Amino acid sequence: MTKLFPYLVLLFTIGFGWFLISPLVPILSADFHVSVPSVILLISLYGYSVVLVGLLAGYISARFTVRDVLIASSVFTFVGLTLRIFFLHDFLPFFITQTLAAVGYPLAIAPVGAVASSFKNQRSVTGLSVGVLFIGMGAGSFISPLLLAFGIQGDLGSAAVLSLISLALVLAFTGDYPKNYTRNLKGSFSPPMVRNWYVGLVIATFSVFFGGVASALLSVHHVTNAVSLGGLLGGLSFVGSGLGAAVLLPVFEVKGLVRGGTMLSATLAFVFAVVISYSLLFAPESVVLGASYFLYGFFGNALWSLALSSVVKYVKYPTLSGFATSMYSVVSNLGVALIPSYLTSVFLSLPLVGLAVVGVMQLVALVIARWL
Repeated sequence: MTKLFPYLVLLFTIGFGWFLISPLVPILSADFHVSVPSVILLISLYGYSVVLVGLLAGYISARFTVRDVLIASSVFTFVGLTLRIFFLHDFLPFFITQTLAAVGYPLAIAPVGAVASSFKNQRSVTGLSVGVLFIGMGAGSFISPLLLAFGIQGDLGSAAVLSLISLALVLAFTGDYPKNYTRNLKGSFSPPMVRNWYVGLVIATFSVFFGGVASALLSVHHVTNAVSLGGLLGGLSFVGSGLGAAVLLPVFEVKGLVRGGTMLSATLAFVFAVVISYSLLFAPESVVLGASYFLYGFFGNALWSLALSSVVKYVKYPTLSGFATSMYSVVSNLGVALIPSYLTSVFLSLPLVGLAVVGVMQLVALVIARWL
């Protein structure tokens, strides 16, 4: 497992830099003189990048080495996270540099199938990889309000430093990563994958949405320290996500409980998504929200990771694993790209409709989960 370390550091860095700005949504909205949904769009850019670049990243991971793809990811991440520090009062240049950083995400996640397939316990490796990404997201959301003591520039600068360390590790220690190639992509798609794709879309969408919208909705209810509490909730969600993927998948795999664990995770993800939505919209209570955010992340991301790991069973050749996981990431992140900014407006203006949307989408995912 030690050879995974550079890859895990890169995934942590991407998650950290991504959600470092989540608790800063109200502050950045005021600094940039733009609406809250516009700032939420900066977070959703990572979803757009997967949609627009994900299949290309999967193709590259199939035709070139894993090391090549990870170096490209590290470079985009470092350049984007570093340059955005210099445009803290100008929305358009910040948007462009955030886009550069976001491109590193699909390039990093594309080879996860190829990396996992080189280990005996593929679900465990997949869960650990996805878990570390989400732990990074949680850490960014947790730490960001504390780093404001150094100003926004110092806050965002922490991600730039971490990205430099990650780049150095990838350059130095990924020489023995898988070097599989393929000449074509025939056999990389199978219709049953669509079930996995829908589940991935729902969990990815609401994980990002709940993390990004917390501070804004708490501010509407005039909750004291809404920015700090929003950061805490987002952090709890993503730490729960990281632990759920990293802990539950190995347990389910070793104990032979994959099917039962999938249904348990889907059921509890539905329950806590509804609790979070109702609490944010009508009765914000910090203890209820904190527990629900953590548990939605814990069981929701376990379900997302189970759907991701099972999608590779549909491909004909191991060299196509990376492309299969890229297709999953692209489709699941369509929700991240398209839904959070829109759903934020719905939650603010039509709360009952927003609650219904979350409930129905999660319920369908629960029904589908039995066939993953």
